Amino acid sequence: MGQCIDFEELNQKGITVSLLTTKLYTNLSMYALAFTVLLEYYKDERTGYEIRKKLFYTAGPIIFLPRIDATEGETLEIVLRDVCRIEILTPEPEWVRYYVAPGQKSIDEKIGIHQESIKKEKECLEKDENKRVEARECLKLLYAGEMELEPVVWNMLEKLGANVEKPKNPGKEGGWVSVEIGNAKYKGVLEIESTTKNQFSEKGIEQLAKWKDRGIRLRHEKYKGIFIGNSCRNRPPKGRPCPFADDWCKTANISAICVLTTADLYRLYELQWCEKFNANNFWSDVFQTNGILNIDKHLSGAIPKGNYSS
Repeated sequence: MGQCIDFEELNQKGITVSLLTTKLYTNLSMYALAFTVLLEYYKDERTGYEIRKKLFYTAGPIIFLPRIDATEGETLEIVLRDVCRIEILTPEPEWVRYYVAPGQKSIDEKIGIHQESIKKEKECLEKDENKRVEARECLKLLYAGEMELEPVVWNMLEKLGANVEKPKNPGKEGGWVSVEIGNAKYKGVLEIESTTKNQFSEKGIEQLAKWKDRGIRLRHEKYKGIFIGNSCRNRPPKGRPCPFADDWCKTANISAICVLTTADLYRLYELQWCEKFNANNFWSDVFQTNGILNIDKHLSGAIPKGNYSS
């Protein structure tokens, strides 16, 4: 669809249009057979007491050609090559693709080998990328919210040697754990909590008391309460304040609850990965501790350098 230029309206706005014509080809009488038009738009600009025309927009060049006996594609090729001076390559027609040029077959075979190699490399890359995602799941211990945190905690506890039974009732206990050390079997119930606040409220301790009571009423067994929490999760572990207030610690001690943070779990997992983790010693400590679990004695400086914990 063509576009009309209303020169009268432009003049009222102080805009003038200049047409610059360039002849491309002429006949013997010097009349243009093909030509271009460049439109230059000028606007009145006041400088002191003077009004000057300032160029602010150009359009074109617009190419005018005579009607010729050529298809649209051929005409476009002529314009690009002869007018715009753009060298274009003629695409292969469909029928020529079935021709095999001399020497092409061996090249095609090499291309096939390269393509197969690239395909295998892409598959290996995809597998390794998936492994990387899986390997970094443990980092969610340091920042994840409650719903996302729970399965990561269960996975870490299993890697550290515990049997974990996932909760069947959402909104209730955070899972059940059992550990066998020699002939003894220990059982615990979990409360997993995550917060952006600096410290945990006593709600988690109250919940654990309910879960322990549910273990007695529904399972007819006495369970050790184990609180695992992630506090101030929006900040790096090194910059987090102590997540436990004095009264909170006293209540946890009296309630016979073992308390550790998800950052502690992460450090222990680093240790387990280095094959320097003693599962029996750790779990014995968990089930004998009332209050905050001190994991430093389990680390023994064995965590490799470069991790956030020193």
